[in-house]
Order: sequence, then C-alpha cells, then structure tokens
Amino acid sequence: MKKIILVFTLFLTLVACSKPTPGLEEVTKVPKDIQEQVNPEYRLQSIWSEEGGSYIIFQSTGDVEADIQIDGKSVRIQFEETNTKDASFGIQQYTYYLYLEGEDNFLEVYVNDESMPFNTIVL
Repeated sequence: MKKIILVFTLFLTLVACSKPTPGLEEVTKVPKDIQEQVNPEYRLQSIWSEEGGSYIIFQSTGDVEADIQIDGKSVRIQFEETNTKDASFGIQQYTYYLYLEGEDNFLEVYVNDESMPFNTIVL
C-alpha cells in the first residue's frame, strides 16, 4: 500500500512540474495581477506572465471561438466572432493563455480571417 501511495505521489509531482505543451487555452479564472493590467478600452491585448506564457485578452460584442496553428516559429491565432451585437449591449472579455516554446516566435492574430494588431503588449 505504501508503494502505491509513493508511486502515485511521484506521478503527481512529475505532472505538476512538467512544462505545458505549446498551445492556446481559454482561461476562466484570470489571476488578479493580470486582470489589473487589462485595459477595457483595448480590443486585443497581450500580457506576459511569470510562468513563461502570456495572456491574450480579446474583447467582443459577440460569441468567440479561438483556434491556433503552429508551424515551426510561425504562430497564427484565429478568432471567429458570431452573433455580434451593438456595443451598447455590452462587451465580453475572452481570456486565453498562450504558451510557446522558445523566444523568437512570429505571432499573428486574425479575427474572422482579417489580420488584427495588438492594441498593447505588456511585458
């Protein structure tokens, strides 16, 4: 029984210490220090985290689905907006965590197949 507990504890430790795989993941709970840096006036923002990735904040008046394509050092994030409304109905914040290996990646963001630059990048 003790061996099983030891093996299980070792497994959990290895899983917790492993690097995340490159990709984009929607975040439901944004850390307070990241949320404090979000500017509600900006539509597209990137805020680097201490963990080695970055938070991508996209504000929209509609529903949003995100996809990522990684081809070597070229990274393309595609946001698809549907059911957009007038801004008077409110703007929703969509937050994603982006983790990439290496430092010299080329990142492009598209919204409904149109290129969109970041309003701000916080390091």
